[in-house]
Amino acid sequence: MKKVFDTSAFLNRFFFNDIENVITTNSVLKEIKNKNQKLQIDNLIQNSKIEIRDPSKEILEAIKKKAPKMLSETDVEVIALAKELNLELHTDDFMMRKICKDLKINVKPVAYDIKNKNILDDVYEKIKPTDKELLEIKKVSKGIITKLNTTVKKGKYPVKKILLAGSSARGTFLHNKKDLDIFILFDLKLSVDKIKRYNIEILKKTFPKTKFIEEYGEHPYLKAKIKNISIDFVPGFYITNIKQRKSSVDRTPLHLKYLNKNQNKELKKQVILLKQFLKNNLLYGADQKNKGFSGYLTELLILKFGTFENVLKAFSDLDKNKYLYLNKVNTKKKFDDFLVFIDPTDENRNVASAVTKNNWKLFSHLSKQYLDNPKSTFFFGNCYNIELPQNLVAFEIKINGKTPDSNWGIIKGLTKRIKNELKSKNYNIKKYSGIIHKEKGLMLFEVELKNTIRGPILTDLKNVKAFKKKHKKAYKKDNRLFCDIKKSKTALITDIKKICKKLTNNNAKEIKLKSLELNPEEIKRIKKDFFTI
Repeated sequence: MKKVFDTSAFLNRFFFNDIENVITTNSVLKEIKNKNQKLQIDNLIQNSKIEIRDPSKEILEAIKKKAPKMLSETDVEVIALAKELNLELHTDDFMMRKICKDLKINVKPVAYDIKNKNILDDVYEKIKPTDKELLEIKKVSKGIITKLNTTVKKGKYPVKKILLAGSSARGTFLHNKKDLDIFILFDLKLSVDKIKRYNIEILKKTFPKTKFIEEYGEHPYLKAKIKNISIDFVPGFYITNIKQRKSSVDRTPLHLKYLNKNQNKELKKQVILLKQFLKNNLLYGADQKNKGFSGYLTELLILKFGTFENVLKAFSDLDKNKYLYLNKVNTKKKFDDFLVFIDPTDENRNVASAVTKNNWKLFSHLSKQYLDNPKSTFFFGNCYNIELPQNLVAFEIKINGKTPDSNWGIIKGLTKRIKNELKSKNYNIKKYSGIIHKEKGLMLFEVELKNTIRGPILTDLKNVKAFKKKHKKAYKKDNRLFCDIKKSKTALITDIKKICKKLTNNNAKEIKLKSLELNPEEIKRIKKDFFTI
């Protein structure tokens, strides 16, 4: 059966010898710059496996009127050709797939490299949700929502809708997931305090014997374990338009509706693969613990690029893919984040705001590594498998956050502040790490006790005089002043304890790293912080 290829369909095919019955346009050929690919395609054209043809002017003009302005002339020509010939279009471009759906053109994401496909299929079989899990999620969530609705009806609470959200609602969760997100959405006329109080009342009346724990997002919500599944019960406001939003939680139903409309079975498979890749490498989750890629961001990346591997290809070039979106963006808001992905349901929100610069760079590095040598290790192993430095100093400290996740935010912030204070005291800090271990903060610092301070150039007489006054052992080198400062390990330990006491009012205790019983994930987290790209 013949099919139409756009540029991405050629660029993302590794084996051109399995291509046949393909039709494309002259403009697509012009966009392919790689000499080897051009030679392969020329051979396929000569062997009548690829046909070059442009759409008629009539159909091209008709498609131009319906196509979004952001599509290139080449994109429009390819779509017009597929429409005119009534053929399936192969593309990884999200906007092209979307307009094809509106024009009733059959569209298909690009096929994988055969070798990689086998790896990914094997990985997917291990991580995909089983039929039993899907059925259990459906059964448990339906039962809970039915009970909640009964309570709401009896108590005449101003609840507009109760729904299951997140990956559980879409079947894009990983195998062995044991948590659900249930949103209780109230009338917009209420205050945040009111919906918080109603949420507690409804839950305690519905499940009187269940123990609830209060957690905190933008506003408090309750967590409980029901039928061995951890469930977040999140109160919010029911909205149909983003302009009605009163809190960030209110976007959730809009996210659910958007993804349900644009996803299919194949895209969900790609989401699951990307989630496992990120999770295994400690890059998954927008929480304080991970400061990485949220589930929603992961699903949007697959909508944008079509496949797991295409996301990795995109992140191999960070400069090209720092500002991403699915729909035409009119927002005037400027984002200072390292990675920007505009929320298709709210153009004033950056879905990727949680991603730190380091995690952004690590994902790029791992993407390149995987594409060069695809292995299942990237999904199940330790890609940060390095030897930790010998000159580490480690400290334990009590952390007093309201929730486990806030404890992670505190320890990460504390280690960074200590690092900055030590630098101001002329310590040479190479790397540092802060994690939660057995409900306490664990801090590790790699410190060179000898540090060379760079001073002013010799012609800057005023600063030369000040530098010499402060550093008696200053010396000249390359027309500039320098000074070597040596610190003792005893002084380092004393300074860290003093800084901890000043910042937290808690005492830090020096410990030997070898004496700690760290689990594999904790070891991986520390190695990730000390990993050098």
